[in-house]
Amino acid sequence: MRNGRAALLLFSIFIAIVASASPARVARAEDAPADSAASARGALDTMIKAIQDGNTPIRDRMFFKLRIIGTPSVEPLIGTLSNADARVREYAAFTLGFLDDDRAIDPLLALFASDAEMSVRTQSARALGRMLLEDEKPA
Repeated sequence: MRNGRAALLLFSIFIAIVASASPARVARAEDAPADSAASARGALDTMIKAIQDGNTPIRDRMFFKLRIIGTPSVEPLIGTLSNADARVREYAAFTLGFLDDDRAIDPLLALFASDAEMSVRTQSARALGRMLLEDEKPA
C-alpha cells in the first residue's frame, strides 16, 4: 500500500510540473539545442570554478562529475592543469586519464616533464598509461 501511495504522489508531482510548464517554453523547442549548449557551457564553467575555489569534498565531486560528462570537459580540465594547487593538478590529470581524449596527451606530457610535485608527475604518467591501455584494447 505504501508503494502505491508513493507512486501516486510522484505521478501527481509530475502532472503538476507538466501542467505548470509555460506554453512559451514548450513552443521554443527549436531553441533547445542552443539553450542546452549554453547550459552545458555554464555548468562546466561553474564546476571548474568550484574546483578552483572549493574545498576538497566539493572538488572531488566536481572531478567525478566531469569524468561522467566526458569529452566536453576535456578543455576545461586541461586548463586546470596549470592551477597553483598541486591537488587540483593531480586530480585533473587523473580525470583526463579516464576520458581518453588525444587533446590531453601533450598537456599531460608537459605536466609530467615540468611539474615540481612528484604526486602530480606520477598522476600524469598514470593518466598517460591508462590512455595508452585504452587505445590498445580490441574494438
